[in-house]
Amino acid sequence: MVTKKLKETTKVLDSRVRKFQSDIRKNMATAISAGFAFVIALVWRDAIQAGIDKFLERLGITGSGYIYKIIVAVLVTIICVFGLKVLARWSEQEIKPPE
Repeated sequence: MVTKKLKETTKVLDSRVRKFQSDIRKNMATAISAGFAFVIALVWRDAIQAGIDKFLERLGITGSGYIYKIIVAVLVTIICVFGLKVLARWSEQEIKPPE
């Protein structure tokens, strides 16, 4: 009787340990993915900034005034919020099974 209880307890503990290990692995993967995404964002930031600087130069607007950076930040924010809304709608769509 004691060994039966011990075996059941061992199975439950083993199941919980495996679940815990799985959760740790998923959280680590999420954190590492976020790090990669951050690096990608930094690279794109530099590319976008260079393109905007070139565009402003062609318009004859030169200088490194903070007002231009604020305008660019507002425009990029608006575009990104729109993109996030589209992405949220896309991710909420139900996946239909094949017929």
